Amino acid sequence: MVALIPLAMFGFIPVVFYLFVRFPPLRAVIISFVAAWLFLPQASYPIPSLPPYTKISAACYGILLGTLIYDTARLTSFKPGWLDVPMVIYCLCPIISQVSNGGSPISPTVNQIVTWGLPYFLGRLYVGSLEGLRQLAIGIFAGGLAYIPFTLVEGVRGPILHQMIYGVNAFEDWGQARRLGGWRPRSIYAAWFDGGPVDDDSRLNCCLALANRDTQKVYGP
Repeated sequence: MVALIPLAMFGFIPVVFYLFVRFPPLRAVIISFVAAWLFLPQASYPIPSLPPYTKISAACYGILLGTLIYDTARLTSFKPGWLDVPMVIYCLCPIISQVSNGGSPISPTVNQIVTWGLPYFLGRLYVGSLEGLRQLAIGIFAGGLAYIPFTLVEGVRGPILHQMIYGVNAFEDWGQARRLGGWRPRSIYAAWFDGGPVDDDSRLNCCLALANRDTQKVYGP
């Protein structure tokens, strides 16, 4: 089972390439991000001169390479604007803090760019429109539905799925796993609150669809 971890982590990039071939680029990007966040293991591989290779960097690197290969026109047509200035400042702020403390700004800045700047840039490329946001809402909602069986199992048996699938626990402290006589589902997340964005957004998207008389306007055909 442990051997499945590097296979999943490094095999995810070819999977992203397949998604770009199989689906329109926007849908491929959304599926890649949601699938990586929900199903890739909690693992970290050191890379010289770059931040550690994690589930998020796997998705970002795969999508960026897929865009370069299969959707170059979108990349070359991107035009930055004033809206991007706060993120640029945020990505470069380690330079000031490191220099003022006598440290090297290179590694923290690169880590900031890969961790926050790259996902932001890919989001600007693909979900910077109403159609992109609609597709993203559908993807998050689908991810929430896919996680229902996992949460039901872990609500009864405890947060064991990472151990069952990948052979190692994603965490060591079970002190906060118990709640009201049951268990807090955790699935493949590194922490319980990591599931909040997908779980909460899935419920919100469902409520929006139900509140809309014509659900076709929200989720399309």
